[in-house]
Amino acid sequence: MSTRFILAITCLIAAVMLVPCVLAADTSTANFSAASTSGTAPFSVKINIIGWNGPYQLDYGDKFNLLTSDKMNMTDKVNMQQTHRYQVPGTYTITMTLFGTNGKPLVDANGNKIQIIKQNYITVTPASTGSAPTDARFTFTQATGSATVEFRPIGTVVYSGPTAFYWDFGDGMYSNSQFPTHTYKNAGTYSPQLAVGNTVGSAATVLATGPTITIPDTNGLWSSSYHAASSTSASSILKSDWYSYSG
Repeated sequence: MSTRFILAITCLIAAVMLVPCVLAADTSTANFSAASTSGTAPFSVKINIIGWNGPYQLDYGDKFNLLTSDKMNMTDKVNMQQTHRYQVPGTYTITMTLFGTNGKPLVDANGNKIQIIKQNYITVTPASTGSAPTDARFTFTQATGSATVEFRPIGTVVYSGPTAFYWDFGDGMYSNSQFPTHTYKNAGTYSPQLAVGNTVGSAATVLATGPTITIPDTNGLWSSSYHAASSTSASSILKSDWYSYSG
């Protein structure tokens, strides 16, 4: 006897007793699958939704595409599938979050989001030719008293032909633009970070011990600085926790 059938009977009894009842969605059969779980970068993955015809959200675990196809709400009840393109080699976890018709995530009896998580589900191997970026150097320019900062990648980031950028501005905001301009909403000191990658591999620069950006309350000094990083190993990239890298 299905959960939904039991809920329907419960609501029928409630109706006879003139008690309000809300028919909850049956989430027990919700699942997803990929047509293929491994390939060479760039690798396109088609995800099929199984046993669920309501709104959902897929997190592909690929922060390089955070602002494009990652974490996209999907309400197409006809095709119930998405295609995602992994640009950078790595091992990725996919998470499916179920939503109600009110636009809010569904939760279990303990208040936890109802999710289907497949750890290390997708493996993307490097391309056989070319070279990966060896560092992720960048400059930033901030005008006097301004909370708006311009960012620009330099060096091998520009000339090695990376296909993806991931900027972490240090205030909880991100960008995949190659040359982003970001406006900080609050005064403070921030350590921006940049990761770059292509079909062969990736590199990351962490500014925790390098130059920082100070956003003044009113007026501040003009500043222009850059962090010239040396080559970053795969083990250091793993520790940065921006994305998983296997190579």
